Amino acid sequence: MSAKYPPLPQKFQQALSDFDMLAGRRSVLVGFSGGADSALLLTLLSERRELRVCAAHLNHGIRGEEAERDEEFCRRFCLGINIPFFSARIDIPRLAAERKAGIEETARRERYAFFRRICEEEGLDCIATAHNATDNAETVLLRLIRGSGTDGLCGIPPVRDNIIRPLLLCTKEEILSECGRRGIRYVHDSSNDNTEYRRNFIRHRILPLMKELNPAAERTIASSALLLRADRDCLDRLTETVSLSDGRSRLTALDDALLRRVLAKELREAGLSPERRHLSEAAALLRSDRARFSLSLPGGILCCDRDEIDVRKEELPPPLPDTPLHPGVNLLPEGTAILLNDFSDDFSKDINKLKNIYKLSIQASFDSAKINTVLLARGRRTGDRYRFGGMTRKVGKLLQSRKLTLRAAQSLPLIADPDRILWIPGFPVCDEVRPDRDSSLIEILCFFEKIN
Repeated sequence: MSAKYPPLPQKFQQALSDFDMLAGRRSVLVGFSGGADSALLLTLLSERRELRVCAAHLNHGIRGEEAERDEEFCRRFCLGINIPFFSARIDIPRLAAERKAGIEETARRERYAFFRRICEEEGLDCIATAHNATDNAETVLLRLIRGSGTDGLCGIPPVRDNIIRPLLLCTKEEILSECGRRGIRYVHDSSNDNTEYRRNFIRHRILPLMKELNPAAERTIASSALLLRADRDCLDRLTETVSLSDGRSRLTALDDALLRRVLAKELREAGLSPERRHLSEAAALLRSDRARFSLSLPGGILCCDRDEIDVRKEELPPPLPDTPLHPGVNLLPEGTAILLNDFSDDFSKDINKLKNIYKLSIQASFDSAKINTVLLARGRRTGDRYRFGGMTRKVGKLLQSRKLTLRAAQSLPLIADPDRILWIPGFPVCDEVRPDRDSSLIEILCFFEKIN
C-alpha cells in the first residue's frame, strides 16, 4: 500500500469520527454475510469494548448449498469471537415473483426489514453494514449511467437514520489486504461473479478499465461523492428557507437549481410525485409572462394566479371494478362508454349518438374465437403486462409514456378476458387476439368525455 493513503484501521476510525456514527450509541447490529467486508467490519467493531455487538445473517434462498455453507460459516465465526448471532431464511425468488419485483431489490428490502426487527427485539441502537469505497464508486457509476442528478451522484450515505457504514472510506483491495494481514477468514459469494447483474458488470468490466487511467479511481469517485453530498446538503439548507407561500416574485428571483429544489420539496410534501421534466416545466412557467396558469402533475395541480402559488392535491377516482361487457352500450364511471359490437345487430344509431356526446372515440377489432369466455373492462393492477408487437410490456410504463395524468390513467379501462389484457385504448391489440382474414370479429369502441 502506498504511503500516500492512511492504513485501513485509521480510515475506519476516521469514518466513525467524521460522521459521528457512534455518537450516543452503545450497541450495534452488524449485517453479516460472511464475505470479507462484513467479516472485517464485525471484527473491528467487536474490538471496541464499549460496544455491545451482535450479528445478523439473512439466507436469501438463492444459492442452494452455497447459501447453507455461508450461514453455517457465519454462525461458527460469531461463536469463535463470542458474538450473539441471529439468522433467518426467506425465499427471495418466490417473494420477488409474487411482488413482480427484481430479486436484488426484494433481497435488499427483506434484509433491512430483518435487521430492523432484530434491532427492535434486542434493543440495539443501530445497524452497521459493510459498504465500502468500491461499492460507493459502483453506485455512483450506476446512477450516472441511468442519468441521475446531484442527489443520486452523492452515492451511498455514510449514515442514514440508524444505519452506519464505517468502511465507506476503505476500498475492497484494502479490505482484502487487511483480512490477509489479520488472518480473518471469509467466504466468497459466487453470484458476485455473474456479470449479467449491472453492478457486477461495472465491478468486473468498467472499474478495471478506469483504474488503468487512474489507479485510485475508486477513491476519487468516492471522494467526489462526498463533496457532492456536502454541496447537496448546503442546497437543502437553502431550500428550507423558501416556500411556495413566499410568492412567485420571490421564487423567480432564485437560481434555477435552487428553484427546482424548492418546487421538488414543496410538491412532494403536498403528496405529489413530480419527475425532473415536471420540475423544469413548472420553473419555466413561473418565469414566463403568463399571469395565470395551472400545470397538471402526477398527483395534483400546480396553480398560479399572479403572485400567488397553490398546490391542489388530485382526488383520484376509485379503481375501475371488473365490469363484464355485453353487446351494445356499456356505461363506465368517469365519463367513459364502451360499445361492444358483435355484428349480431345494427349499432350504427348508438355509434352516431355516442359520437355526438363524447369528445374522443377509439376502436379496435378482435378475433372472437381467441377470447376466453367473457370480455371485461377493468382497472389497472400492480404488475400488469400486455403483449403486442412481439414484446411483453409493463402497463404502468406504457401509460407513463403517454404522459397521462394520474386521474386519466386510473380511469382508463383495460379490455381483458379472465386470463390476460387484450387491449388498452390508444395502443395496439394484444398479439394473441389479433384478427386475420378469416376471423369472426368483435369490435369495441371506447368513448371518452375527456382526452386527459
